[in-house]
Amino acid sequence: MLAWAQTTRSPMSAIHDACRAAREGDLVTLRKLLNADAALVSARPEGATLLHFAALHGQLAAIELLLEAGTDVNAVDDEYGAPAAGWANETGEDEALRLLARRGTRASPAQAAAWGLLDELKRQIAEDPAAIEHNVGYGPPLVEAALWGREEIVDFLVEAGADRSSRSADGFTPYELAVRQSTLDAPHTPIVSPARRRVIVEACGRIAKKLAGTPGLLPQS
Repeated sequence: MLAWAQTTRSPMSAIHDACRAAREGDLVTLRKLLNADAALVSARPEGATLLHFAALHGQLAAIELLLEAGTDVNAVDDEYGAPAAGWANETGEDEALRLLARRGTRASPAQAAAWGLLDELKRQIAEDPAAIEHNVGYGPPLVEAALWGREEIVDFLVEAGADRSSRSADGFTPYELAVRQSTLDAPHTPIVSPARRRVIVEACGRIAKKLAGTPGLLPQS
């Protein structure tokens, strides 16, 4: 028994080590662990998959390795019901987010707006014009784009005729959200890195100005 304990990794230890490897982009360790136990692709340390942790930290090679090993790109975490792409969005890892989108992540119109996936959003609206106001979750696409500082998405949606008086689940218009998000201590700014927060704050400042006063982008009364 002592010899076994010294040479065999416990399941929980393997999951912990795999999570660390995914988070840090340690491909040697991650590949070794996956080869030893293929079930790790479905492990859920802290209620999320290894792919979530790789995405959160922008570990592109680890993402590729996990997907090649069979990880479900659309698996969601236990707390928020978000796929790995949503975690990449939280930390501003847009390259990881785009990689996951290319590899099959499903996105609703609102998610496409929040994640900055302009081509996907355009495709969905072209197929179904009602998608421009699709509202399942926090709010329709324009609300989500304003919340996350997706300036290019806001421009497209306003030009396409999105309802600027639409409201979030907690009652804010896109303009009001942009104003709130344009301060560093904004209550709606997600708990993300300082660098990510600054990007959101700066983009929302520009969005608020556009929605408040730029010709052609005046908020509806």
